[in-house]
Amino acid sequence: MSKPALEMTEVREFARAAELMNEVWKAPSWRYSDQLLTEYLGRGEFCCAVGAEVAGELVGFIGGMPFSGRIGNLPLNGIFTSFFTAHPKASVYGVSTRLLSGLVDQAKSRGAEWYVTLLEANKQTQPLIEALHRRAGLAVKELLRIEFWVGGPRFLQLESEPLKLERFTEDALGQCRALLVLNAPAAGIAHVPTEKEFRAIFGSKEPAWLWRERGQVLACVVLRRREVRASVARTNLHGDWVLFAPELDRAQRARFLRSALSASGLEDISMVVLPRVGSCDADLLREVRFLQGPRNMALCAAHLHDKTKSLEPVQSALVEVY
Repeated sequence: MSKPALEMTEVREFARAAELMNEVWKAPSWRYSDQLLTEYLGRGEFCCAVGAEVAGELVGFIGGMPFSGRIGNLPLNGIFTSFFTAHPKASVYGVSTRLLSGLVDQAKSRGAEWYVTLLEANKQTQPLIEALHRRAGLAVKELLRIEFWVGGPRFLQLESEPLKLERFTEDALGQCRALLVLNAPAAGIAHVPTEKEFRAIFGSKEPAWLWRERGQVLACVVLRRREVRASVARTNLHGDWVLFAPELDRAQRARFLRSALSASGLEDISMVVLPRVGSCDADLLREVRFLQGPRNMALCAAHLHDKTKSLEPVQSALVEVY
């Protein structure tokens, strides 16, 4: 008796993908939902989502979000992939390679030039990951290691007299994007979302906190609550887009970050996690009493059309991680 055929599909609703991820990914991991995936993959027509089905059952999924920006002075137009999930029982179909190939085809059809992703910086799994990408026609190259810093709410230094912060509003969009450009490293990688994408990121249900004085936005950060499946269920708080006006010194930057954490409410939070990218540097994180965590990720890229083209490693980046 022949096995059922594997069918590749374009996914537009994410409830089944969330169920698959909660089943396949080992704890501790996020608790995925249709709402969470839509927050990332519903940012516009450029987003890609590929599924693999066998007899109507979803057995694989991968998503891609627009990655627009630059590396040094050169434009970087690509697709940033995440949520890559393959059920073990579908391995006989080569589902992982099929998913990557399907996403590459979608990204090319949308005009993307580069494939960008975050991979575990793990020497044991790296050869397997590289081989998987080769089978999908991608010559991935590591550009930068990204450190994740962690802090328990009981140990973080919070602000005794917090700044008066605001939630993100539409009138602050232009100033926040201007801060992003100012904070991006001149010689590194800068992820600069379009105005539409930036509005979706900062205007989501997750709070983006602003420090504004006399109409000028001086700092902003996005803090996202994420439920974590573990032996004991918990909630973590993840940060992205930590941006500052250049005139703020380290003490003022630390005060803003402490104030934003206080404003978010940490009573139900087990761990706060921030990536060391852009202006969120080690000195700032130490001042708020974060510690370097045990996990590093590798920011990698591959040209979608020409395997001979590659990017050189960089020393710094400003990218969305969570």
